[in-house]
Amino acid sequence: MLLASDRNHVDRASVASAIALLMMFSMLTSSVPANHEAAQLDDESLRKEQLGGGGSLEEQCGSITFENLFEY
Repeated sequence: MLLASDRNHVDRASVASAIALLMMFSMLTSSVPANHEAAQLDDESLRKEQLGGGGSLEEQCGSITFENLFEY
């Protein structure tokens, strides 16, 4: 009876170590980029005027109402 419990304990330990190794492998492979080229960002900035623009940020945000937040 003692041998069966020891064998069960070894099986749990081997399963736990296999799961730990798989998790470490997946974490390592997900952190390495697939494309090794350096990504270049466009120099031109894309500005979207959602509220009509103009003025300071406080002036633009001060005109927002609850109805402006959602499209009906």
